[in-house]
Order: sequence, then C-alpha cells, then structure tokens
Amino acid sequence: MGEFRLSIRILSMNVRGLRSPMKWRYIKDLIRKEGIKMVCLHEVKIMTFSMKKCCQLWGDNDIRFFYSEPINGVGGILTIWHNKCFQCTNHIINRWFIVFIRCIKEKNTPVAYANVYSSCNVQVKRQMWEDLKDVRQREFLVHFGRFQLCKK
Repeated sequence: MGEFRLSIRILSMNVRGLRSPMKWRYIKDLIRKEGIKMVCLHEVKIMTFSMKKCCQLWGDNDIRFFYSEPINGVGGILTIWHNKCFQCTNHIINRWFIVFIRCIKEKNTPVAYANVYSSCNVQVKRQMWEDLKDVRQREFLVHFGRFQLCKK
C-alpha cells in the first residue's frame, strides 16, 4: 500500500476573547498570509457568531463554520474552514468540543476533526474524552485545542 500525505494548514488558538479589533486583524492576517484552511478558536467569549462575522474574519465567502456558545461568559469554540478544502458530512457540537467529519476524496476515508476546549473538572473531562472515544472508534480523529491540566 502506498504512502498518502495530506498537507493542510490549520490554526488552533486560544484567543481569550475575540472582541478586540487587534486580535481580529491578527487572525485575519494569519489566515491570509499563511494560507490557513481551517481555524479552531477557543475562548471566543461572544454569545452569537454569524456567517457574516465569519466571512469578515476569513476575508472570503466560501467558508463554513460551527460555533459552541460560551456559558456564563466562559468558553466559546469556533471552527471555520474553507469550503473547497473540507466538505463536512456530519458533525457533533457540545459545550466542550466541535467535531466535524469529512471524507478524504483521494482515499475515501472519513476523518473527524475535533476542536476541543477542555474543562478543569476531572469528571467533565473524563466524560468529554468518553464522548470523543465514540467518534474515534468510527473515524480517524485529529484533535486541536486547549487541554487544561489543573493542579490543586
């Protein structure tokens, strides 16, 4: 069986709030300059995120996105991707992660991309990984995100 490589630039970043015009411009410049095809942002801290906002951030209209809202001003996960590179066939969204599944056309292989924002609570974290294990048993799973290690 031959080797198969897929080269895609993905940005994963904890933005600690996305209201600042400087952060907005910084991310937009990174997308443009680096040829980013998927963006996974954590701690967005904005209650609603629209297609219009995503297009403004990306600088292009040929995108798709999923968003998990913050709870009590904490968290908020945003995943945006260029539609020409990724065709989403299924997705799962909850408080702690966004998973979207696409099929690699060249190999007809489903790949699940998980944008994770982990809790410090051990029980919540265990449940999150159990939920992701279900996905991992069906598809090849790629993780991006903020995995918190909390000390007491």
